Amino acid sequence: MKKFIFTLLISLSLSFNVAATGFQAHSKTLTEGVYNANALGISLNEINYAQNVSEKGTTYLIIYDESNTIVQSIKLMPNSPKVQIYPQLDPSYKIIVIGDGSIVLSQT
Repeated sequence: MKKFIFTLLISLSLSFNVAATGFQAHSKTLTEGVYNANALGISLNEINYAQNVSEKGTTYLIIYDESNTIVQSIKLMPNSPKVQIYPQLDPSYKIIVIGDGSIVLSQT
């Protein structure tokens, strides 16, 4: 009986650990610099939001298209809420991050 209970507890604990790691949202952290959208390493249709996750330092996110026209410019305060990126990123876009913060681009 002890072996049965021990085996049951072990299998239950393993099954809960596997289920907890099933889903992970895709995200990319950017610091100050210039980035090509196609070189971010994640699918561009999975990037919908930007957020400054640093404790201090205002950060600016500027998105340019292929003709160097500003598509979107966002000022992100420290620990900012998520801001929607609109329109969807295109592979030809350039992303510029200015400031001391770290910006996380994420799906949700």
